[in-house]
Amino acid sequence: MTLQSNAARNGRNRIRSKSEMKKILFVIAFCTLPLLNFLIFYVFVNAQSFLMAFQRVRGNGDVYFTLANFTRFFGEFTEPTSEIGISLRNTFITFGVLLLLFPIGFLVSYFLYKRILGYKVIRALFFLPSVLAGTIVTTFYVNVVGVDGPIAKLVQNIMNLPYVPSLLSDSRFANLFVFLNLIWLSIPGDMIIWGGTLSRISQSVLEAAELDGVGWFREAWQIILPLVWPTFAMKLLLLVVGVFGSTGNVFLLTRGDSGTMTLNCWMYLQVYETGGNIRSNSLYYLSAVGVMITAVAVVLALVVKKITDRLNADVSY
Repeated sequence: MTLQSNAARNGRNRIRSKSEMKKILFVIAFCTLPLLNFLIFYVFVNAQSFLMAFQRVRGNGDVYFTLANFTRFFGEFTEPTSEIGISLRNTFITFGVLLLLFPIGFLVSYFLYKRILGYKVIRALFFLPSVLAGTIVTTFYVNVVGVDGPIAKLVQNIMNLPYVPSLLSDSRFANLFVFLNLIWLSIPGDMIIWGGTLSRISQSVLEAAELDGVGWFREAWQIILPLVWPTFAMKLLLLVVGVFGSTGNVFLLTRGDSGTMTLNCWMYLQVYETGGNIRSNSLYYLSAVGVMITAVAVVLALVVKKITDRLNADVSY
């Protein structure tokens, strides 16, 4: 009996070992490609970009270490008429617009959640750009604000101009209409996230508040906001971290012309103009710019994270 029980136990151990080995191989098979992708296209690329920030290329193709890229960056950064100075200015303005839209998107989502009059029509108008391709939405917008569209003629009448202005090609109007496009396209994304977040709130809490005579604005500020604070804080953190990525639809609308250039658009065009030439000093300069904006974004992220953690109401539902 002892020999039989030992044999049975050994057999079960072998089966268990084979089963565990299969699980390990299964995990390795599914993790290998993502791990390689992470190491090659994230770790290696970012490490290489960091090194390139401190390098330049001589005329004979030799690479040498220098701080010239950072010297150039600070020189152009302090020059308001430089291309990168204009790009940073427009980027910060775009970030300011997005920062203003952040609470507006929350309030719009809240009022739609409360099912105000005509909320279905309003929701459809906001969601329409999200379900269409970006090129289609951009083409529609360009036609609406174009010379043959109604908006340009309205601007002509208001400003008593002798001609119909090309709003996206005129430096007096281009940035304004880029920002209007940004406003139109930014709110739907917030509505999707806020809609899912608000739907998780217990109706009994809101019904109790209604019985106590709490109005909508007080309900949104003192009840809804504390309940959804983790989502609010996360979205605010992502918004601040992406300050230098605030660009709107500049590339499709104007390609950065007429004073509308933003940092993202400028960096893309700089890379595009190099034609993929890895020996171009423009790429080394862009790496230095990337290092600087990453350092600033990390500091901002830490500050905002600390502030939002202190304001956390620690409410669950």
